[in-house]
Amino acid sequence: MIVSIQVGEAKEMLLQMMVLVLLVYQLNGELITYF
Repeated sequence: MIVSIQVGEAKEMLLQMMVLVLLVYQLNGELITYF
């Protein structure tokens, strides 16, 4: 059970990292289009 909980937390952290990366890429894309 402990292992499953750790896996769940790891998946949540990965999802959060993916969202942050996507947001950064979107911001960079907007900045590039401005220049």
